[in-house]
Amino acid sequence: YDSELVVLAGEMVEAEGAEVLLEKVKLGGFPLEVRIETSKLDEHRGVVGAASMVLHRLVVEED
Repeated sequence: YDSELVVLAGEMVEAEGAEVLLEKVKLGGFPLEVRIETSKLDEHRGVVGAASMVLHRLVVEED
C-alpha cells in the first residue's frame, strides 16, 4: 500500500475523526482503489492504524 496515503489518512482521522474520513471516502474524497493489507497493519499504531482499518473496512464493503 502507499504509506504516504496511510499517513494522510491518519492525519485526517486525528483532525476530523474516523467517521468523517469514512464519509469522505464514500463521497469520493479518497481513492477507492487503495488496498490496505491487514498483515501490515501491525506496523502502524494510533490514528494511522485506525485510518488503515477504516480504509480496509470500506474497501471490503465496496468489493
